[in-house]
Amino acid sequence: MAKSSKTMVRRSASRLRPQVDLARLSKQTDDEIEAIHDAEIPDEIDWSTAHLVRPVKAVPISIRVDPDVLAWYKEAAAGAGYQTLMNRVLRIYRNQAASTPTDRKPRGRSRRSRQPS
Repeated sequence: MAKSSKTMVRRSASRLRPQVDLARLSKQTDDEIEAIHDAEIPDEIDWSTAHLVRPVKAVPISIRVDPDVLAWYKEAAAGAGYQTLMNRVLRIYRNQAASTPTDRKPRGRSRRSRQPS
């Protein structure tokens, strides 16, 4: 079996962590930081209307895409994950298609039903 020449690249989880402006933070007093923290968290939260939302587990699949399409998604994702971006685009397309009337007639015959000339 021939050895693959592909290189595996590990991505650090630190890219996903929020960036903190340490220079700006070091200039703030403890009282200023505490005031911001207190303003962001309400004293009481009304949980009576809360709903549990369980994330949907993604299904691993294998698809074939053109190299230029894959390159575009990887570049456009900018660290968020190209597969996540592809999923978002497909979800938007599906939602838009579901909200559009489907009373259009199919155009022409499908590729499989064509007879050889």
